[in-house]
Amino acid sequence: MSDFYHRSDICVIPSLWEEPFEIAELEAITASVPVIVNAVGRLKQIIKHKKAGFLISPGNPDKFYNSIIHLVTDKELRREMEKRRKSRAKEYS
Repeated sequence: MSDFYHRSDICVIPSLWEEPFEIAELEAITASVPVIVNAVGRLKQIIKHKKAGFLISPGNPDKFYNSIIHLVTDKELRREMEKRRKSRAKEYS
């Protein structure tokens, strides 16, 4: 999976339920990939909105969609978020 994340520009986690442990998010962190997630479970604590990804209220598909489009089309924003994620990745092994 590590290779997959390192070849990705963004990671989208549309979970609507509380995951017991957000492994996909942690894998994305270690690969410095910006994420878009629904604000459920521990994801609310891990993601800092607009710092290294987007934290979306569940049940808001338009906001989720617009965040995806924003990250896909704004390469500079992705780079800024990737830099922030690199420093955050040091917190995890």
